[in-house]
Amino acid sequence: MTKKQSNLTKRELEVLSYVAKGHTSLETSKKLLISSRTVEKHRQNIMHKIGAKNMAQLMNTTIINNILGDK
Repeated sequence: MTKKQSNLTKRELEVLSYVAKGHTSLETSKKLLISSRTVEKHRQNIMHKIGAKNMAQLMNTTIINNILGDK
């Protein structure tokens, strides 16, 4: 587990997994049985913890640091 990965909660890793697969906040919320607003907040928290300024940088950092492992 990388340092950046260990800073993320289990739920944030789940949300990140759906983001990486291209799911929208609404699609993710339906899969995880939470509101789309909660998904957006998780995405914000993930970006802050990883230090990403946009989604492209978030995905790039996720891939380079293998944050999702084999998910």
